[in-house]
Amino acid sequence: MSRQSYREQSSTRLLSLWERHAEFGEPIGCVASTYTLDAPFFEEQCLARFVALESDPQEAEDSRVYLVEREERLSQIRACVIVDKEHVPERRSLRWDLLPITLDGGGVMHAKLSLLVWQKRVRLLVGSANLTEPGYRQNYELDAVLDFGHEGEVPRRLLDEALEWLERLIGLAPGRVRRKEGPQVAALSLISRVRSLSRRWPRGGWGRGPRAVLLPVWPGEASLFSRIGRSLWSGPSPTRAEVLSPFYDPDPRAAAAILKGLYAIMAPRNRRLVFCGSGRELPRGIVELDVPEQFREPAGASDRHAFRLVNQGSQEQRALHAKALWLERDPRVAFVVGSSNFTMAGTGGPARRACNVELNVGYWIPSRRSRFGRLCSMAYPPLTELETDPRYLHLLAPESETPEPSRYDVLPRSFGLALYRFQDGKASLSLEIGGTPPAGFAVLTEESALLADEARWIKQGRPSVFDAPLDESRPPSSVYVEWRQGREKARAVWPVNVADASSLPPPEELRSLTLEELMEVLTSARALHEVVRSILRRRAQARLAAVVAAGEVVDPHKKVDTSGFLLQRMRRLGRALEGMRRRLQQPVHSVEALRWRLHGPVGPLRLADRLAIDTAGDPGAAFFIAELARTVKREVDWTQAAKVLGHNAVRSEIRTAMGLLSERARACVANPELQRYVSEVFRR
Repeated sequence: MSRQSYREQSSTRLLSLWERHAEFGEPIGCVASTYTLDAPFFEEQCLARFVALESDPQEAEDSRVYLVEREERLSQIRACVIVDKEHVPERRSLRWDLLPITLDGGGVMHAKLSLLVWQKRVRLLVGSANLTEPGYRQNYELDAVLDFGHEGEVPRRLLDEALEWLERLIGLAPGRVRRKEGPQVAALSLISRVRSLSRRWPRGGWGRGPRAVLLPVWPGEASLFSRIGRSLWSGPSPTRAEVLSPFYDPDPRAAAAILKGLYAIMAPRNRRLVFCGSGRELPRGIVELDVPEQFREPAGASDRHAFRLVNQGSQEQRALHAKALWLERDPRVAFVVGSSNFTMAGTGGPARRACNVELNVGYWIPSRRSRFGRLCSMAYPPLTELETDPRYLHLLAPESETPEPSRYDVLPRSFGLALYRFQDGKASLSLEIGGTPPAGFAVLTEESALLADEARWIKQGRPSVFDAPLDESRPPSSVYVEWRQGREKARAVWPVNVADASSLPPPEELRSLTLEELMEVLTSARALHEVVRSILRRRAQARLAAVVAAGEVVDPHKKVDTSGFLLQRMRRLGRALEGMRRRLQQPVHSVEALRWRLHGPVGPLRLADRLAIDTAGDPGAAFFIAELARTVKREVDWTQAAKVLGHNAVRSEIRTAMGLLSERARACVANPELQRYVSEVFRR
């Protein structure tokens, strides 16, 4: 195999790793952690590939269709992003949850893990890339890809360790973990579902070839180097180390401690360390390398330090953001990739210093000449060996790894979860406020409407959950907290999550469907968004025709009297009920997804509402709704849903839907014989 072939195999588009393939089955959910977050990019690029969205929000014609397709696809999964508290976005779709993490001691949540769950495949991505466009499309990044499924190539124990790590991270999110609702409960429920799925998969094993281990870094615990020495490296200590990092610790004492930690897991003498970083080539052969000066001198007389420059390319500048550590004692190799920069905060150290939450994957490779060893070596960005002469190599402390600071302050820990609720036709926010919040605080909407403040909170007895009514037609994805901080006014973003995702209002394109259009959706074999696209085009053509025929009534519903066509409507309704049955029988992976199918914009409750409205005064409406209820209760095979969600949960949701359908049917006008028939159907 040629060198170029290995290069092609070792590099790929990161976004392609989110793509769903037919053999993966239907998407179930995902949980991702990131330091910085670009919410539109995550939704329109990552999530879109995960659920295989077909429409494009950037296309003029597709923009409204995209909202419809997003509504349907995301209503059937649970997605959650865990982000550092400094980088909470103001706006996003409430179809996915957001959990900010605040660490004590000055560290940050810097780990990048994505857990992607389909029916027949679970994928772990662990690496250096944030959920941003530069991270996935522009930078040099390194990610480990671990796939789990029926094949059993990667041991299941590695997946179990990753799930335990995620559970611990979710436990750091603010607010009380509620028993039945909230983003933590949803994420933990997805993790539980992964355990149920993987229980039937083979345990697998590494054999004599390469193996992988997770190498987390937690504040106050073992350093990255200690974990490598304890759980990754095997045999005589390595003699060579190659460090790839965009950021090195500029503090001389911290740099000395990091080097000491690395030297501790290497052979006592004849060690060669190579430091790779970004930099600039200047005239007269001079190179500025973003590695601090304190890394120039080796620790012992027999040791040697060398330096390499990451080539950024001549046409498009690719910033270095990958982090890697290569340890070698021929032929053995340990290759570590992940989120840890070569800093004290990134690698872990004394408890008195700030330490991040990091996650890395370490590969143990028995021979660097093996196929996998060559693939790993080819994953590096292009490097140039540099002169060590100080006249030609200028070592400079790199800029801070922290991106541009947010224009908002960090939300105080007194503010936990903000949950949107919609019950009995009324919207509200449940705001968790505990401990000692800052004096004079106020919680405001984007339009500066006051939701809560210190005076109201105290007047109500300092409740742990403050319920604030909402007047907005659409729920906000965040609210703002203001308080006095010295002479200045502080302002922080408080992200909003949803208590029950099935209660979110659907897009107008789905809310406005007429009875005829709704039955067209249900009887069509095409995807929902494709049918809606046709309906929107037809509406646009009708509006254009109305303009051309000014003054003439062209509304087809006004030109045709359908009151006498009961038989034709029954036939159309029969086809619609068959389409409804097929939709309800599709695989379902959460109670909220089932609730959306029953109560959502193309569900049986919505169809009953349209029947009651569009056939007002028609005695057949009650009959139609009764037939609809009979289809839901008797004709739909709920076996698959019961296996996943449990029989009691499914029965409870169906019982609730039957009660609401019964209310709608009884409210319709009907003669005594028909009313008795309807009552008998619901009694049975």
